[in-house]
Amino acid sequence: MNTRISDRRGGLLLCLFLMICFCLSACGEPEQELGSYVCIETLDGTLPLVTQESRLVLEHGGSARLMRGTADGAAHWNREAETIHLTVNGEVLTGTWEDGVLRLETSDGLVLVYVREDRVEAYQEELARRRATVSAQQALWKGDWYGWWRIDGAEGDLGDTWYDLCARLTTQPDGSMHLLMWDEDQNAFQPMAEARLSFNEDDSASATEGYFWFMPLEGTGWTMQYADGRLTAAGHHDANDERFDFSICLRPWGELWSDENERPYYYESWYLPLIREEKSMPNSMQVEKLK
Repeated sequence: MNTRISDRRGGLLLCLFLMICFCLSACGEPEQELGSYVCIETLDGTLPLVTQESRLVLEHGGSARLMRGTADGAAHWNREAETIHLTVNGEVLTGTWEDGVLRLETSDGLVLVYVREDRVEAYQEELARRRATVSAQQALWKGDWYGWWRIDGAEGDLGDTWYDLCARLTTQPDGSMHLLMWDEDQNAFQPMAEARLSFNEDDSASATEGYFWFMPLEGTGWTMQYADGRLTAAGHHDANDERFDFSICLRPWGELWSDENERPYYYESWYLPLIREEKSMPNSMQVEKLK
């Protein structure tokens, strides 16, 4: 075969290969986001709201259609890295897409959860499972609790010590818990801690959006666990020139503490008399006379 012809064919094949690679690179990956979506959830923070019937269709070239009730409007969408932008009537909704689930945030802070039609059944099953799990956790955690909290390694005006502690947990519509805690020096109306507890995958709960020891939780967030009929927590506090480690141990109000070494300080003098009289947990301990 003529060497020139062979070289020329080789060069053409190489150019053709490079052109194919360039085209594949330019085209990028298939638009896996394409398809028809159904709005399954509307969230205000984590609070679920009534979801209006709504469908969204993402098409090739950035075109989209948003259907709410009988209204059918044109929209535009694009993706930048991990962020999805949807423009509807001049408003830009920004969010994320993962495994057929599109989460878009509106300008007023609502989160619209659109699920692609082929994922709706699986998503609703998972949603039902999550809600059932949270409901069971709420039933286990809610109510009045009594125990103690302890300060260790204190720096500043506080020394290492411990206090009897009351706690009240109430359920919230978004699946979280509202926590109040007060020791022998406070009361339920002026507690030492108030926080939102959000459940984690491991059945623990993180304290957020509140305060502990009269300071915002931003720097002192901590996690609470339930095990063996007790609620326990441990963390570190660093604010107002006060630094210390703390631990918390609580049992449901009305339960007896079999381990004498674990009992709160005023267990026998304050707690037991109330339990024997079948009294509910008061909003303040009023143990001054017992000190």
